[in-house]
Amino acid sequence: MTDSTVTLREIGALLRRRAGTMLVVLLVALALGVVLAATHGKRYQSQAKVVLTPVLGKNLTFIPAQESLQALINAYAETARSAATVAAARQALGRALEGTVTTFTQAGDDSITLSSTAKSPSIAQQDTTALLRVFQTSMQGNTFFTVSVISPPSLPTRPIQPRPPLIIGAAVILGLILGFMLALMVDYVRREPVLA
Repeated sequence: MTDSTVTLREIGALLRRRAGTMLVVLLVALALGVVLAATHGKRYQSQAKVVLTPVLGKNLTFIPAQESLQALINAYAETARSAATVAAARQALGRALEGTVTTFTQAGDDSITLSSTAKSPSIAQQDTTALLRVFQTSMQGNTFFTVSVISPPSLPTRPIQPRPPLIIGAAVILGLILGFMLALMVDYVRREPVLA
């Protein structure tokens, strides 16, 4: 109990002694965070959602258990963002895709969401449209699933990056941590030697 009280008192005394140092570090980190948030290029994300419906027939005589079905859909999601799919989309567009391509699935609804990012909303939508068409074409001969588009490629209205509150909040936390560590270091260096 006594040890923890002394430790808290020492920390409080350190904070009072080195408040100026900590404040300077915090302000520098905050300024860097604001500059980064203001100068970071905007990125827009377009998404399209498809649902895969099992087709009962000669190749699929019963609907697999949900776990097996989800594993198959996850495999198709990997295909949708594969290098071959991206290359085919690039060829269809006549240019390289501008940003990153991602896909994800949601357990229970047998869907795949395709998305791409770009510096402008229209290019993000064009890239996602090209990816969706390539994926649909690759699934045309599939005898296990039919692909239905339930959400066409969206035209984003807000950027997903940068996120100023997140950047500035992280800068403040980092500034507090670095400020405290610098205060400890300065206090240790400037501490008067104890004479025996």
